[in-house]
Amino acid sequence: MNGTVWQRLDRALVNSLWAAVYTCTKVSHLPRGRSDHSPLVIKARVGFAAPSSFRFLNMWRGHPSFLEIILADWRASISGVGMTLFHSKMQSLRTKLREWSKEVFGNIFDGVKRAADTYKLREEEFNSYCDESSQIRLHKARAVYLRELFMECEF
Repeated sequence: MNGTVWQRLDRALVNSLWAAVYTCTKVSHLPRGRSDHSPLVIKARVGFAAPSSFRFLNMWRGHPSFLEIILADWRASISGVGMTLFHSKMQSLRTKLREWSKEVFGNIFDGVKRAADTYKLREEEFNSYCDESSQIRLHKARAVYLRELFMECEF
């Protein structure tokens, strides 16, 4: 104890070989008990972490094909009754929306970086040539960059 502040100093370390073999490792601290050290429980397994949870992205709503994707998947015939049917439809829709989002939007953060790089390049071109065509390319690059920033903010 440092004054009235407790600090957790107990740690677990792994090397690159461990990380390569046990791709999913979790460390939990147990209660201290009488000791000033926390026992550690290390759970390790071979394989990948569970898939991330589904997130609805507001930017999807503005895309022209968004409602089409939902309606087409919702109208698809799936067997089941009541909540089982509803759950199956929601699972199917989640899969379709993830695939569609990857196709249409890709990685949003990479898009912002690419658009920023292009925008900087077009600025340099315009500063060098100062002609109408480089000005048009600069304005287009700026529009793409602002659109990508907007999508990132919506995310």
